[in-house]
Amino acid sequence: ACASHGGEPEHVAIVESMLQTLGLEEGDLACGPQDPLSSRGARFVRESGIRVKRTHNNCSGKHTAMLGLAQYGGWPIRGYERAEHPVQQAMLNQIALWTGVPTSRVEVAVDGCGAAVFGIPLEKMARAYARLGRAACRGEEIPARITNAMSRNAFLIGGTDRFDSVLIEESNGRIISKIGAEGIHSALILDSSIGIAVKVEDGNQRAQFPALVQLLQNLGALPADLPPRLAEFKRKPLRNTRNEVIGDVMMLAEFGSDARRSAAVAAF
Repeated sequence: ACASHGGEPEHVAIVESMLQTLGLEEGDLACGPQDPLSSRGARFVRESGIRVKRTHNNCSGKHTAMLGLAQYGGWPIRGYERAEHPVQQAMLNQIALWTGVPTSRVEVAVDGCGAAVFGIPLEKMARAYARLGRAACRGEEIPARITNAMSRNAFLIGGTDRFDSVLIEESNGRIISKIGAEGIHSALILDSSIGIAVKVEDGNQRAQFPALVQLLQNLGALPADLPPRLAEFKRKPLRNTRNEVIGDVMMLAEFGSDARRSAAVAAF
């Protein structure tokens, strides 16, 4: 439910198990079929010849959780993805609570997966993550369950060699992060309750990983000498059609000595 998963067999199996627990099936998901995002997941689909299903969609866990919320609230499951549905209204109220943005000022649109999507200022997004971390540190049950689930199940957040999973694993669960569409990325440094939000203006993902890694280094959450798996995300080689390295994608601009003044960072 906290994932943009890679559509690997383990991810699909858990989503299907969740649906079974709810007494529902793939057809109840409002998200469409999607090729797996991870190379391992895509290779499995290709080599096994199985049909790409809605459960392969990277947002299928989130959609299944929405169905569960509809059942819990006693609401109809049909149309759960629409902005006017009680499920989405409940989610909107939670977003307002954690970000401090009134519901009337939250932008509402339709996400790529078909569900409602909520637009808030970048600083408020970072603030929500910081508040989540602080609440978890205080021992509040639901925030603690969410952060523990993410930090202890890194593979389920993204998948094999995907950034969020690698960051959580290489930080030993000290940092949790979640990718979004169009260059959005948020993260939480758990032991200091620092929330971070990054947005690449043109929506290109290749810039957001180097930016987030650099920011985490500036904040002292990651070492200058990165583990090899994380270093690959900070500086990625560009290759031509002959597989020759012709350049690198890297972060050239510095955030400044005080990263809080030059990025969306919030601490509580």
